[in-house]
Amino acid sequence: MAIALDRQEKATEGGQDVSWSAVQYVREKLGLQVCAIAKLADLLQYLDMHAGDALGQHHAKVLAYRDRYGAG
Repeated sequence: MAIALDRQEKATEGGQDVSWSAVQYVREKLGLQVCAIAKLADLLQYLDMHAGDALGQHHAKVLAYRDRYGAG
């Protein structure tokens, strides 16, 4: 399975967040290989490098997303 962005987010089971990532779930529970073109960490690094322009203004929001939904 190829995905454009691994959001490195927690998986959910029964409506509850669990400690492993959604990609880990796909790999371990479904037995599928996952190839991500980019990860959330890459996006955060890119936004940090562009702190002074229009894209950089989104860094705080993406960081807040990771803090809320990010897997360990």
